[in-house]
Amino acid sequence: MGADGSSKGLTIKVTGTATTAGAVSNTATISIIDANYVDTNPSDNTSTVTTPFGRVADVAISKTGTTSAAQGQPVSYTIKVWNKGSMNLNAGDVTVTDTVPNLTGVTWTCAASGTASCGTASGNDNLNLTLGAMPVDSATGPTSNYVTITVNGTAGATGSFQNSAKATVNGPAAADSDTSNNTATAATTTITPSADVQVTKTGPASVAPGNTVS
Repeated sequence: MGADGSSKGLTIKVTGTATTAGAVSNTATISIIDANYVDTNPSDNTSTVTTPFGRVADVAISKTGTTSAAQGQPVSYTIKVWNKGSMNLNAGDVTVTDTVPNLTGVTWTCAASGTASCGTASGNDNLNLTLGAMPVDSATGPTSNYVTITVNGTAGATGSFQNSAKATVNGPAAADSDTSNNTATAATTTITPSADVQVTKTGPASVAPGNTVS
């Protein structure tokens, strides 16, 4: 309070960096230390704010696959997903999608390495998989804790095509610090016409010497 009896205010700003995920409560307290003054309402001398801090990670994805196949022949893609950030991700934090063009009979399987978890081991049609836990792995590539997803199908119409797989971190409980590595595109797949040439041959089982063979 000012000398003239008017109300005065003071704003103090505190900044810092979150180091762990979860909700953090912080309380500020003010008190009068001058014995010449008495606080008539000490009940409003504290204020608490609770701030949720999500898990910040860096999910990365890679994709390789068949580059050439004839119509009706098998085509396969291999997708790897890992967490190259500094915080572990929980089950449900990451979803992997892959809409595969020009293939029929699409199926997929997922295999986990280390302490990573697929969530679901297999499925049919286009990939839409919410992963289990994704602990921290290497910053340079999948080495210990990652998932490998294999997408299989049968080559359809002739032509060349590409498709991409995407890994998405699901908010607000988690966040991705770098989304530039969340999409991976396999090399171009070229489907060529299918042909099945056959030949048959018949002839006599035996021929006397000097006779014509036809």
